[in-house]
Amino acid sequence: MMNPATAFRRRPPRRVSALALMLLAFTGCAGPKATQGIPDDFSLDAAVLAPASSGGEEARHFVLHADGALRAGRGRQATPTHYPGLARQLSPTQMVELLNLARQAVASAGQDRATLPTQWLHEPPPADSLSMLLWVRDAGVERGARFDGAAGALPPAAERLRARLSELALMP
Repeated sequence: MMNPATAFRRRPPRRVSALALMLLAFTGCAGPKATQGIPDDFSLDAAVLAPASSGGEEARHFVLHADGALRAGRGRQATPTHYPGLARQLSPTQMVELLNLARQAVASAGQDRATLPTQWLHEPPPADSLSMLLWVRDAGVERGARFDGAAGALPPAAERLRARLSELALMP
């Protein structure tokens, strides 16, 4: 039987050697790193504004955070100034897919529509088509683009991004 006086004796703290700390730093375990090519600061904000004369097309707003949280709103809750509710948590594979689609969409925007999106917040969509406002933060660089066109007739990269966001947010 153990002596109660020595059973709870405090042990001296263990020290981590400098060599072990350097090993952790060189292997990347000492700080945050991107998962599967996703920058730590990646975020996406896409607002799809329907024209007043829309034939069933609803406004939608998507916000994607670097941790994979996808937020989505539709109808009156889909304005660019409204923060949508949480729709679901995306996998790293889905995040990489959306990051690549967002990069392609921004790259495909015309120079007249690839500026800061704050200039577009109060500009209504054309009377006969919808508008997609896109804002992407990717590895410390912020990019924005605006696309105007009928549903299904946006530039191909923007249309793929819009359709995939709707699908992932479970919005048919």
